[in-house]
Amino acid sequence: MLPMLKAAAVCLLIMLIPFPSQGQKVTFFEGSFEEALAQAKEQNKRVYLFTYTEPCQYCDSHRASCFRDRDVADMLEKNFIPIQRNLQRGEGVLFAMKYRADRHAESFVFDSDGRLLIRFVGPWTADAFLRELTRRLERDIIADRPGISPTLELPYPEFLRNAIEGTARPTSANVVQYLAEHPDWSEEVTWSVLTLLVKDEQLDRYILDNYQKLSKLYGKDEMERRAVAVIERRLGKALKNRSLPEVEAALKTLKNILPGYWPSYRSLFYNDYYLAVQDFHELKEVLDDDSYKGEFITPAQPQMLNNAAWAIYEHCEDHEILMWAVDGMRGIIEKNAPYAYVDTYAALLYKTGQYVEAEKQALHAIEIGNRNGQNTSSSEKLLRLIREKR
Repeated sequence: MLPMLKAAAVCLLIMLIPFPSQGQKVTFFEGSFEEALAQAKEQNKRVYLFTYTEPCQYCDSHRASCFRDRDVADMLEKNFIPIQRNLQRGEGVLFAMKYRADRHAESFVFDSDGRLLIRFVGPWTADAFLRELTRRLERDIIADRPGISPTLELPYPEFLRNAIEGTARPTSANVVQYLAEHPDWSEEVTWSVLTLLVKDEQLDRYILDNYQKLSKLYGKDEMERRAVAVIERRLGKALKNRSLPEVEAALKTLKNILPGYWPSYRSLFYNDYYLAVQDFHELKEVLDDDSYKGEFITPAQPQMLNNAAWAIYEHCEDHEILMWAVDGMRGIIEKNAPYAYVDTYAALLYKTGQYVEAEKQALHAIEIGNRNGQNTSSSEKLLRLIREKR
């Protein structure tokens, strides 16, 4: 079964989140942000903020996995004053505007003076969340962000507030006039208007051309994410155009701006391209080449292979490539066997004529899916096809 999103997508993480332990639940502080800071200062703690919207499956998944986990609850309540804010309501709107919180299920950590220390996007499993939070706090990544003022409430234009709350959509004339009257796009309020309301090539070019300056003002954690989003949009255009030169141009830009991301994204970009054009021999070379597998991509590699294997099952008749996919998926499910992976493996076994093992794996996939409350109709249909061949 092919997951809905490409290999880099976070969506699969939701599918893999285990049912949380029914232990202690995180108790979120109910007061204002200023009151939370006062509590943090009094107790020598930091403030942890979780931002969400409604509805939001990513936010719900993060809550279910993390905030009902005993270890997460212990860690947050021992070291932080935990708060949460709906980005479309009340004080959450101010956080959305000030910190350009345009991603769901995002975590922020502030010191007791209200200085932003770290931010990172979810959802996460409980164990992974604890590792990531600890890693970010221990690493030397907490830097000054001179572009961020100490005040939460700033003179934001009314059309931005209305857009965040969802009460009125701004007109392009509103935004164009505001940007014309505020030519320094790196200024805090203008930067919020620009990033939250403008989604075009002009913004993309501004981000890439001013990446170093903006990183010094607002932090690498925000700007790395925005630069990667620009590159991914360019990749999307390249895939739509079926253009390998455009893929390579996007990779070149990434290498110049974020060289640390390049090895891992190289495999992602080529993987997506060769999937799109159904060049399975080149796709095999990409996934076989260990030099593409940087630290960043390692957790996503099984999903990349599953995506490729499902496309091979659907569109490829080359026996050598099919057997390569069978071998690859066998190695994957020996280590990690969610429903989608076992379903793909069973389908490949069926297509290569290995009906006895295909039936066994299809039944296993159905068992896993039923246990997790997933739709198993794909495996049930496959099982009927297998039994017709036996």
